[in-house]
Amino acid sequence: MPRVDWLIIGPAVFMVALGLVVLRSIELTARIPIDFNLETQLVAVLLAVTGGVFAYKLKNLWPRLSGGLYLVALLVLGLVLLVGEEAGGARRWIDLGAWQFQPSELAKLSLIIIQAKLLATRKNSLNRPWPLVLSAVYTLVLTGLVLAQPDLGTAALLVLVWLAQLLGSNLSRRTLLLLLGFILLAIPTTYPFLADYQKDRINSFLHPSLDTSGDGYNALQATIAIGSGGLLGKGLDAGTQSQLNFLPSQHTDFIFAVIGEKLGFAGAFLVVVAACLLLLQLAVLTWRAESDFVRLVGIGVVTVLAIQFFINMGMNLGLAPITGVPLPLISAGGTHLVIEGALIGMALGLFRKGQKLYSR
Repeated sequence: MPRVDWLIIGPAVFMVALGLVVLRSIELTARIPIDFNLETQLVAVLLAVTGGVFAYKLKNLWPRLSGGLYLVALLVLGLVLLVGEEAGGARRWIDLGAWQFQPSELAKLSLIIIQAKLLATRKNSLNRPWPLVLSAVYTLVLTGLVLAQPDLGTAALLVLVWLAQLLGSNLSRRTLLLLLGFILLAIPTTYPFLADYQKDRINSFLHPSLDTSGDGYNALQATIAIGSGGLLGKGLDAGTQSQLNFLPSQHTDFIFAVIGEKLGFAGAFLVVVAACLLLLQLAVLTWRAESDFVRLVGIGVVTVLAIQFFINMGMNLGLAPITGVPLPLISAGGTHLVIEGALIGMALGLFRKGQKLYSR
């Protein structure tokens, strides 16, 4: 019987449980109906636990599954552009009846695995053109399909995961610095090609007070909600920002603000502590990994979770632009929760295995 790593499982269980409690309170107290059903979220939690256990058991097979998983991700990303459900001018979900499947979440898992395998198996030839080109192609194809939805936040996350894994690989620092320099120079040139709403989000982040009834509204209402909670919050059955629907997407993008309003600084602080414990333990185990493949998978998992925590909390506090990034393990939504469970389970399985998978 493997020893349970409570520094990972404990914080994860705490955040999932807290999410269910807060989501239930939103469902019961909101004066305006929201698109949320607790039973569906409970099913998502059960699937996430099942997916995590399954991913843990597959620890010996992940390198061999990388190619197939990548092809499946490409297929569903292409499919969502053809038959996906359109909402807010974007096609990001495939309607499965009682379930809304978001293919971009699967893209995160598939990219982590295939890049880890490539960078580990080609470690001695990474500074030659072909392996680096192949690595870039793997990333850019997924990123392009996600951008076509459009989903700028997830696309940027995929690129950051790729860069983080390159940083942890055998790639020379000179090559890495040249690549980073090229990307940094290229970023400003993408602004004219952004959709109008994406430009508005960037502008509202830089100047939220200039448009309090438009794109700056969400950020201002989130900070008001957090500030009004005080030290201990207004209680699960109270909170004007969430109850009166001043705070949009309160069960998804802005659930951290709801936690701040209902449970105060104390509740929000506990979420931050739980997230830090989870990420720190994953980072420690990644650092200790003897296998290149396992270490690169760990880097990918930590990067995905850390960026999502930072961006979601940051946009709730007015420190990051508004994007559709959920708060890991807490926000309503099935696909992201299942993939997060799989990421944690996969990492735990590989760390526990202790074999030098693709380390040569």
